[in-house]
Amino acid sequence: MKAAASALFLLLWALPAPAQDRGEQLRQIEKQIETERERAETIARQTQAETAELARLQALTRHAAAATMEREAQASAIEARIGELDDERAMREARIAARRGEIAALAGALQRLARQPPEAVALDPGTPLDAARAGNLVGSLVAHLDREARALRVELEALAAARNGAVRARGDLAGVLANLAAERERLDDALALRAPAVARLQDEGRAAAARMARLGREAADLRELLGRLERPQAAVSPPPRPRAGAAAPVRPGDPDALSGYLWPARGRIVESWGQAQSGGQSARGLLIEPREAASVIAPHDGTVAFAGPFRGYGQILILEHGGGYHSILAQLSRIDAVVGQNVTAGEPVGRAGNDERGAPTLYLELRRHGQPVDPSPWLLAAENGARR
Repeated sequence: MKAAASALFLLLWALPAPAQDRGEQLRQIEKQIETERERAETIARQTQAETAELARLQALTRHAAAATMEREAQASAIEARIGELDDERAMREARIAARRGEIAALAGALQRLARQPPEAVALDPGTPLDAARAGNLVGSLVAHLDREARALRVELEALAAARNGAVRARGDLAGVLANLAAERERLDDALALRAPAVARLQDEGRAAAARMARLGREAADLRELLGRLERPQAAVSPPPRPRAGAAAPVRPGDPDALSGYLWPARGRIVESWGQAQSGGQSARGLLIEPREAASVIAPHDGTVAFAGPFRGYGQILILEHGGGYHSILAQLSRIDAVVGQNVTAGEPVGRAGNDERGAPTLYLELRRHGQPVDPSPWLLAAENGARR
């Protein structure tokens, strides 16, 4: 800008003109230079403010997503405990029913012996040994009946404790679910605040998003799609904006390249990496069963390379981490990110969807230079680090 203004100044100065005109021209040029300088400073301040605001909104959504995921984990743990208590209650009720049946049989035998008159015992032609055996039998029945009665009381107390525990757990669950609903509402509010910044990025990268959608339609599988994304002509535009405090790009071959790699959602692992599948294939990723509509976060800092539907995977999100690493998040019901957007580890990027059976499902696949790699070492390292 300064070079252009200087060239214009020299050109006009070289033209023959009265001194008064040249002085006026000089003043006009200086005024334009000052105007351009002020405009550049304004743009710089706006860019700095926008970067700071986006960082603040990213932190806000990260915290909201973390709180939401914590409530989801609490709710799932309480539901598992309720299931255990219900199973314990059913088991104890069955044992109590069996003991009551045995107690009833013992009591019936004692009643029959008690109804036998003493005269009949005296006139019984049996030997004294038979009478002693009969007396021992009565004593044994009474002792066994007493033991069964005590055991029944213990079972009844344990059953009452299990029932009370289930009632308390269900009360706790109701409170946690209410808190979860509030946390999800706060997360949606935070995402709504972030939406204008994302919308501006979407406007700037609309052509890139359209190109990514076309590549998604043309690619036959994930490997081909990633290959197309890595080609120079498929580069995301605009280039990633620098983020304050962002992690350094990962380096190929660096064992710590994805340190701090997070679980994208809380849930049960129903299929592990490398697990045998039907047809002799091995699983190339992790299949997670989260809660219904669970929050999904970015497992690591990265740039959104693809966002949208892809054949057989539902809504998918592909994050480029550098060093040839990509994370693929599939079976999403909602995506809260756009192509070209920079995301930080822990930032919410969508919601989990359901599989063809209607069960909540999230698929995670980590690839390096197009080849699937096991994300478990990084995930376990991050989990162990969080527990310390």
